[in-house]
Amino acid sequence: MISQLGQALMRHLSVHTGSIGRVDDLLSAADAIGLDRTTLVAQLEGVLEERIALRLVTPPKQHANFLRRRRSVHRWLQEVIEPSRLRGGLAENSELVTLVTKIQTAIDMASDARRQGIGDVEVGEVSDLLENQGFRCAVCGAPLRHSIRRRTNVFATGYEPVLDETLEHRTPFYLVGNSTAFEVLCRPCNTLKNDRLGVQEDGLVLCGNTFRPRDRVQVLRRVAFWSLNERPRCSQACCPASALSSCMLLAPKVAKQPLSVDNLEHFCVEHAPPGTSYWLHHDALVATAV
Repeated sequence: MISQLGQALMRHLSVHTGSIGRVDDLLSAADAIGLDRTTLVAQLEGVLEERIALRLVTPPKQHANFLRRRRSVHRWLQEVIEPSRLRGGLAENSELVTLVTKIQTAIDMASDARRQGIGDVEVGEVSDLLENQGFRCAVCGAPLRHSIRRRTNVFATGYEPVLDETLEHRTPFYLVGNSTAFEVLCRPCNTLKNDRLGVQEDGLVLCGNTFRPRDRVQVLRRVAFWSLNERPRCSQACCPASALSSCMLLAPKVAKQPLSVDNLEHFCVEHAPPGTSYWLHHDALVATAV
């Protein structure tokens, strides 16, 4: 929905092409030191989409019906958007006005709704979700049932740790309320995600190698969570393992470089590099005993 909103705005604006100045220079510098330009641009696009959306979707005002809300949104957008940048004006029933109104309505409804938990969803639906996920956390792969945990010397107990299951709203609850886009996460992963849309909400894609000392571990956990969320598969060549079948561990792509969004690889418990692998939910994020 956030991406749709950004695309709708671009269709309504007369965007002038030209040099992007220092950003282009920085991307050239990134090329020179071996960073992946495509990944950086995608991350920057994610940042901009969220900033634009959060600017457009202001705190909604209570309205009796959708039409009144849309008229209010129409007036507000006319004040916010520079008229000379619009293509043919901004009609009250335009795609942009309608989409902002729908999102504001969803936010408004979510504010009065009770967030559903795992006990509020049909038992069969939860069972289907768990079965599709291999009875594991959809992100970190931690087993959610004792019967499926694997033996491994990665953890001191000799087994993968079993964690509590929680219901996760893929799109944050505050944006759409209780949508049907659910997944099952372990409790620590759900706490890390919270109501965030992505790692860029903390600006981490812009300063992924710099952590404030007071919350370094928590910030690093969030970086690792979103990295696993995007690529929950083992990096070992020809290994089919993923969060569906194993606890996932993390290791730096480049040794002795800071752990950051762009310097993380993921491994199953069988292929985690000895002495340099980390488990997302370890108390101190220190190397596991592999």
